[in-house]
Amino acid sequence: MRRALVPTICALPAFALAATALASPVSEFRDGLNASLDVRAATVTATGAASFKQVITDDLAAPICVPKARGTLDFDVDLANLGFPVSIPVTLVGTELSPTRVQWDASVDVNQCVEATLPDGTPINVLIRQVVVRLTGDLASSPATLEPYCVARRGVSITTVGGDAANSMDVTAYGLCLQTTFTRIDIDVRDIDAVAAGGDDPCPADTNADDSVNFSDLNVVLAQFGAQAAPGELGGDVNLDGDVNFSDLNAVLAAFGADCSD
Repeated sequence: MRRALVPTICALPAFALAATALASPVSEFRDGLNASLDVRAATVTATGAASFKQVITDDLAAPICVPKARGTLDFDVDLANLGFPVSIPVTLVGTELSPTRVQWDASVDVNQCVEATLPDGTPINVLIRQVVVRLTGDLASSPATLEPYCVARRGVSITTVGGDAANSMDVTAYGLCLQTTFTRIDIDVRDIDAVAAGGDDPCPADTNADDSVNFSDLNVVLAQFGAQAAPGELGGDVNLDGDVNFSDLNAVLAAFGADCSD
């Protein structure tokens, strides 16, 4: 076991961070790295050369971490995580509708023959010709919560709004990989219920969640200094790297005196 090292603090910065203008939930999401996405329910319906209906429940669609760069509303997702029977990576392009609402769209010409399995277990070869996706969500600033899919503390929550008109996936496909009128299959995903989380923890140095960075947070880091655990299991692990060390101590000192109540 590594011996804990408790540093001596000679002086603390005697200042409080200056107040800054409040950011909107959409701008907070834009500034964050990656996001989590959890499709809790959806209905998949196919008509044409193949006909079926499948209800996607929460236990059939595991939450995922979706890649998103800082400074953009766009994120990448595999349509298999939205209820589609095969893997198709797409980029959902985000459009800010208001400071609290974003619409994400993707229209992809796939033109790929794939092996899929119908809900009854029947294998089928299909030509995926085009995929059109639209998701719309309301964003809200929330207390920072640890989400394990990206191993990050998030400060923005997202919920789908607008019903089928604002949340849908339409797939044009052809059975036997033959593009004819008789082999066409239209696959629709509706009744989408999804939640997501994004943005960054607006105050990661507030280790005890009392809305301020003070001696209590400093004591948390010092008491756990040198400890190791899975990211997020230690309150003093400010940067979520699994170690409580000088990086975490410096983060608390740099934010010492900050008011995190806004």
